[in-house]
Amino acid sequence: MIRVKEVGEATNNHQVLAWGYDFDPASQALVVQLYDPNHPLAELSLGMNFADPRAGIDPSQSTGERLRGWFVIDYRPHRAP
Repeated sequence: MIRVKEVGEATNNHQVLAWGYDFDPASQALVVQLYDPNHPLAELSLGMNFADPRAGIDPSQSTGERLRGWFVIDYRPHRAP
């Protein structure tokens, strides 16, 4: 999750795990369920709405923390031998 304004503050960003999502086709609302190591016992989410992308998707975290954007890292399961 990207939380900072300045490129030089890149280490102040945060990494979470997305483990599920809900999408409502009628409203175009997407809610992504998250695991956040800063809040290990909380049920957290990232919400946004795609009804009018030109006006913005208005991302928000259930923690209320400032959010500027996010990116996805490729994931492949790895089984221990």
